[in-house]
Amino acid sequence: MMTQKKQRWEKIQMTKALKSLSEEASKDVEQVSTKEALSLFKEGNTVFVDVREDHERAGSGTIPGAVHLPRSLLEWKLDCGDPNHRPEVFDAVRPIFFCGGGGRGLLSAKLAQEMGVTGARNLNGGFRAWVSFDGPLV
Repeated sequence: MMTQKKQRWEKIQMTKALKSLSEEASKDVEQVSTKEALSLFKEGNTVFVDVREDHERAGSGTIPGAVHLPRSLLEWKLDCGDPNHRPEVFDAVRPIFFCGGGGRGLLSAKLAQEMGVTGARNLNGGFRAWVSFDGPLV
């Protein structure tokens, strides 16, 4: 059984692997340190965008005031033509996207830029870095 599964995967020709997507996103998306993010949070004029799924947020909380746009629904929530569109992300000046560890936040910020969100950034290290830096939680 394992041999058949392996053979099937060997036939797939990926055009881009996750590593390539992440490297490309890193070139276009500004990484915000936890220290800088906390300073921006205290100033009160930065929108944080939490792309974690509901089950991830349930046990750990989130950054106060963060807009919740699960990565699994991000394209729909950012699409101005969708009835579930979240305009506050477009209205924000340089929003900061975050996930658990930084990877999905980075890719989400890149996607947001491609969909017209100006200056979308990523919280380097994600929510875990925020927690380890004693950032406020709700």
